[in-house]
Amino acid sequence: MKHAQMWVLMAALVAVALLWRSAPDLPEQPTVTPNPPPAPAADSTGERVFGAAGKVTSLPLPPPPLSTRNAPRADAPPFERQLGMLLSQDRFQDAVNLYDQQHGRIDDASQRRYRDFILRFADSAARNDELDRAADLLEIYTGLFFKDVAALSLLAEVLHRDERYQAEIDVLYAALNEAHLQADRRRLRDRLDRAVANAASRINEQQGLPAVIRFYRSLLQGEPLHGPYQIALAHAYIKSNDTEAAQTILDGVTDPAFLDQAADLRNRLDARLAGEVGIPTKVPLQPVAGGYAVPVIINGRVRATLLIDTGASLTIISPAVLRRAGVALERIERQGRFNTVNGVITAPIARLRTLALSRELVENIDVGGIALPGVPGIDGLLGMNVLRRFEFSVSDTEQLLTLAPLTRTGQQAR
Repeated sequence: MKHAQMWVLMAALVAVALLWRSAPDLPEQPTVTPNPPPAPAADSTGERVFGAAGKVTSLPLPPPPLSTRNAPRADAPPFERQLGMLLSQDRFQDAVNLYDQQHGRIDDASQRRYRDFILRFADSAARNDELDRAADLLEIYTGLFFKDVAALSLLAEVLHRDERYQAEIDVLYAALNEAHLQADRRRLRDRLDRAVANAASRINEQQGLPAVIRFYRSLLQGEPLHGPYQIALAHAYIKSNDTEAAQTILDGVTDPAFLDQAADLRNRLDARLAGEVGIPTKVPLQPVAGGYAVPVIINGRVRATLLIDTGASLTIISPAVLRRAGVALERIERQGRFNTVNGVITAPIARLRTLALSRELVENIDVGGIALPGVPGIDGLLGMNVLRRFEFSVSDTEQLLTLAPLTRTGQQAR
């Protein structure tokens, strides 16, 4: 009996061994263990940033969207997706409110990133000529974050492109009040003066000189000694034949950059009061390079020297001088073709508010922005589009340019 049981046991062991030998190889199964929660991630600067509900997440700043109508990327962090979705749906108030809620809960780096996301969205809308959308978003944003100079500056640029000059002026004043860096203040000041000039031109076209006078008087209540406003108001008074009011304004000019222009306007007033309006103006000539040059004042703020060229149909002024006079050449779309010693070139054509020759003032005059090489001390050419506004003559013996008002015959001929 014992022998029989032993034989059965041995047979079972042999069968198990055979089965093991014939079984296929199976991959080893890994041991599954729970993963620990992920550690807070860092952005490219090494700083931790926050997503929705204050949870820490890696948030690289997204590039500007190609279209502000598109939904945010599916792989974007939750808060960015939520913010981007609201913006793409034009729910600007909800988007800004959402950012405002997170603003006090996140660190400075995250605040800047989300704020930049909003501003770049607005900039992208403006670049796509969606000016109303860009302005709506920025007006809502700056309503809450009214000390953000960059946002105010971007809003002013959008309003300028939309030719909403009065609104642009208000926004630029707000930005100027919050700006502390001198370089920022200078840039904003230049933009503000240009916006005021644009607004005044439109007011003059639509409502006339009395409205222009009221406009500049209201501005001078806030800045009583600002030279550009004083000179512009004096011009408006002179055009309205209110010489007494113009004289009072000019007597109050103290800005060194505008003293020469104020003096020129006083000369015109003195001539008018003395009954000498019809007396020709004589401008001293400067012999230069086989010709004659004359001093001018551009936009009431920049002195320049122009070479008289009766063969030039258009006055030419160097881009550097035009920029100092407040002309933003990069924004000018009108271009002209000019024949030069180096061949035909294309250059911007800008419109100056004023160009003064002694006591004579030429307004709304077109000039080409071209640098003249190889003529030291000369800033451009005085062409016929200025000279033909007068009866003019050049005296070699006296070295004088004489400018007289056009007669009726002269006006018809020109």
